[in-house]
Amino acid sequence: ALRMGKELQELDKGIIPNQSRAEQFASLESVLKSTSKTSNALGARAEFWKLRGLRGAKRMLRKSREDLSTLTKQGHYPPYEKVVLKEATFKRPVVILGPIADIAMQKLSTEMPDQFQ
Repeated sequence: ALRMGKELQELDKGIIPNQSRAEQFASLESVLKSTSKTSNALGARAEFWKLRGLRGAKRMLRKSREDLSTLTKQGHYPPYEKVVLKEATFKRPVVILGPIADIAMQKLSTEMPDQFQ
């Protein structure tokens, strides 16, 4: 995702997590802050089990698990932002591929000639 300024210059570039992912980052951050205040001598083993419980084991993809672990090591958590779906103000192209492409294009052009050519 890109954040654009008023002059259409690129301000920021990154990812926008969904709400459940953002809540996961927030809970992880609160757990890490509370444990760092109480005792820093828990060690790597306790850190492993803490992160494992927050990851949701088999439900997440391998890549998202790696992203989660790298974000926790860096100490940076992306914020959750609600995004709005906007309608396109221009006609978007439709590409039909496959064995029935000719039939589909013919049907679309006869039924809706003003929208499809």
